[in-house]
Amino acid sequence: MEHFYSVKIAVLISGEYRKFDITRKTMSFLDDPNVDVYVSTWDKTIYESTKINLRTEYIVNEEIIRRDLNRSAVIRIDNHQLFTETKYNSKMINRWLTGFELIKNSGIEYDNVIIMRPDLFFVKSHTPTNLQFLEKYNTGIAVVWATSLEKSKLGDILYTSSYRNISTLFSQLTVDKWLNDPENDWHIWWYNFVRGIFPEIFNCIEFDYVTFCRYWATNEHNFQDVLEIYHDWRDLRLLYEIDLMGRQWMNDSQVWPVEVVDNAFDRWNSGYFDKYK
Repeated sequence: MEHFYSVKIAVLISGEYRKFDITRKTMSFLDDPNVDVYVSTWDKTIYESTKINLRTEYIVNEEIIRRDLNRSAVIRIDNHQLFTETKYNSKMINRWLTGFELIKNSGIEYDNVIIMRPDLFFVKSHTPTNLQFLEKYNTGIAVVWATSLEKSKLGDILYTSSYRNISTLFSQLTVDKWLNDPENDWHIWWYNFVRGIFPEIFNCIEFDYVTFCRYWATNEHNFQDVLEIYHDWRDLRLLYEIDLMGRQWMNDSQVWPVEVVDNAFDRWNSGYFDKYK
């Protein structure tokens, strides 16, 4: 039996809507009675994998979101053409800041805030059903997959802290700070920015069992299926980037281990990806 706790939590689901209709069922923590949900998204989801000439678009509206979410929420949907992304992830920052304004304007005094993407597919058996553990992270910030700190890189798919800490973070974050910085590796820049505010960065282990849900995933797929589909989507993207900038650039950038790149080439040459064409 779960014990009642009195902490009030805001969860901001932010970014392109993507496969939330599938991932929602793995997010049992959204049904915690202490949680209020906020959604900050665009009116269109666009899937593009240039390597296989894939491009498709889906309209997003409030009716769809409320149907998939199946609970109350404060929702903001903006025209995707109102913001032009000139540097990778600047649209993500825009959604974060816009979504947090919804939380601030609610007038509700929240204890904790979670910022997360809509396309996260969790292992339900390893995902919390309530969020009473969040308080232990209030001395800093907790980030899912905060495992590359030794490389001075930081993830952004889900992070959490006290309302005060998240408010401090967003009061200092602007799109222009990222756009005007000479650093082009987002995860390095994000690490330096967050580390400049929070001396303590924790690994949010409660949400570690998660992957991205990509275009080909369906409701019939389990976690392993969704993970494999994500790897396929990732490999097609890195192969396209190599087409643009060359294999040496990929090796030098060290975005992906050499064995991952080699495996992507092997699978492409074997015809493995033909099933997606």
